[in-house]
Amino acid sequence: MSDNATESQKLNDDLVWGTQAIADEIGRSLTETQYLIRIKALPVGRLGPKIIFASKRQLQRHLTPKHIDSNGNVEGRPAEGALLFGSRSPPSEGEPRNGK
Repeated sequence: MSDNATESQKLNDDLVWGTQAIADEIGRSLTETQYLIRIKALPVGRLGPKIIFASKRQLQRHLTPKHIDSNGNVEGRPAEGALLFGSRSPPSEGEPRNGK
């Protein structure tokens, strides 16, 4: 088997064709997967208006956290209980809100 045929076979083995196959690959329902594709949250390709395909490696890389710190927090996501806006901590029990 030539190098080109080997590379072609590897590429074929890596591709997933169709929304249901992609859903099975990522462990989501068909409806969830259709939604993720519609909002462009998954790295998929299209051949015409109806044929959808994806690379297994790219799906896995896209859905695997890039970094998890020593506390188990995923890089780019706020830690559990962290404030999303502002830098003040929430008022403690009995402390007046909004400085009143």
